Amino acid sequence: MVSRWEVSFLRLFGFLLWAIGAQAQDVARLAVYPGPTAAVHMPDSVTGFSIFSSQDLSGNEVRVGHRAYTLHTQADMEIGGFVSQLFLVDTPLAQVVLLPRDTWPLVYIDCYKGGYGPGVAVAVGQARANGKAGTCAPPPIIPQSVWRQGLKAPKPGPGATKVAHVVIHHSATSNTATDYLLAVRNIYLYHVNYNGWDDVGYNYLITADGSVWAGRDGQGMVDGDNVKGAHFCAKNSGTMGVCLVGDFTLASPSDTALGSLRDLLAWKLEKEGLQPFGQSFHPTGAGDGFELPTLCGHRDGHRPGVYGGCQTECPGDQVYVHMDSLRAAVANRLVSCGYAVGSDRGAHPVETEATYLDIGKEAQVYDLYGRWVGSLVWQGQYPSAYSSGWYILSQVQGEEWVRAIFYLGLTN
Repeated sequence: MVSRWEVSFLRLFGFLLWAIGAQAQDVARLAVYPGPTAAVHMPDSVTGFSIFSSQDLSGNEVRVGHRAYTLHTQADMEIGGFVSQLFLVDTPLAQVVLLPRDTWPLVYIDCYKGGYGPGVAVAVGQARANGKAGTCAPPPIIPQSVWRQGLKAPKPGPGATKVAHVVIHHSATSNTATDYLLAVRNIYLYHVNYNGWDDVGYNYLITADGSVWAGRDGQGMVDGDNVKGAHFCAKNSGTMGVCLVGDFTLASPSDTALGSLRDLLAWKLEKEGLQPFGQSFHPTGAGDGFELPTLCGHRDGHRPGVYGGCQTECPGDQVYVHMDSLRAAVANRLVSCGYAVGSDRGAHPVETEATYLDIGKEAQVYDLYGRWVGSLVWQGQYPSAYSSGWYILSQVQGEEWVRAIFYLGLTN
């Protein structure tokens, strides 16, 4: 049996072999033993980095340019250390300043050089403009073969999976980067170098400008949306992973990004015959698991006392709090292109905190942004005063308010 430290050595040794090989221009690793502060001079062309240490450095700070960032490190169970979030910038870094609160051990700064030439940017722009028409068609998707030009190809032989769940993530990277092509390339380098994965972990990435970037490459053998990824706590079978690029713990994703996410999800659910408010057992065919929403957040993979998936705050509070609204927006999109959401097109209760609303009692009506639009006496059917669509209905039952999301529309 190989020990944890042997695994650590092999993995670090593998990283060094990668760094000195044919793609040496893409990555570099620096060993730093900081004092009270340490100004680290970076190699040429570095536009992304992460920090690895043998101890948890969460709460310490690192200065990038004129901005200080708080480190958030997570345990790397494979090699027994801690790795920080990935920092992204738009222009090459001259130096990074480490600001330890206490004495730090030896740390490693893993550097990524995702720079690209003008031809790549032109090709990306052309791919972005080549969208398919149709209400439930996918948004324009930039192929990996286009945005990855000049970087090492992923390992051959991607695996396929039949998707029953779509998992939403955030990259937890800095929100200040606006060169989205560069950001996606650096995320790719981080996944295939530091993580040692075959390819980028997600099936798709969505940036703040609404661009959708193809993730895992099917290499002509598998559709990209059905390539088995590396994003859901080592339980990736039956899932498609979509990553919103940025840190959405406190900040909210852009409306443009959420619109592209909605369109991508509607296309995938229509393609697979899935329901936006559905749920099914995950992992499929496994002896241990649980009922998982069809559209879920990464953190839904951990159920204390039920299922011990990895514990995470992903996709960030400002995405996760709006998951019901996202499901409803996807449902509206599906309905608009003739897809049957639920068992019919009538008033169909879904994903409720109560299984139904009481017939004959008043309910307050809100739109999907939580804005009050009126009230009605709930009769379990379409009220003519409201346009067809998804609404949040709240009603007093006993001593508390209950909430339900309903599609109020004409029954066919």
